[in-house]
Amino acid sequence: MGTIRLRRAEPSDLYGGPPLANPNPKRPDVNGRRTRKLAALLLQRDRYTCRRCGGVIDPRISPMHPDGVTVGHVIPYSHGGSMALDNLAPEHRRCNLDAKARDTIRARVVRP
Repeated sequence: MGTIRLRRAEPSDLYGGPPLANPNPKRPDVNGRRTRKLAALLLQRDRYTCRRCGGVIDPRISPMHPDGVTVGHVIPYSHGGSMALDNLAPEHRRCNLDAKARDTIRARVVRP
């Protein structure tokens, strides 16, 4: 009896189409390890302070915790901001989510 070789499943196998690609090639996917390294770099540059509230950010706290670090945009990407380091800043997760909520409310008011 022969051996059966199993191959690793590809995204195209799971979704029935071509491999999933980044929908916006101008904006790289920054997640996981790259985001943690970027956050660490920004924290050192900005002396462990949140850009929005000015509070101290503890890098040992999980990024999922409200006081954890996230990478925020000074000028939002949706408003023409870039992914350049000078447009990125460390923020508490709660501060970043609050800002997104305010931007969404403003966007609803401005749009007809």
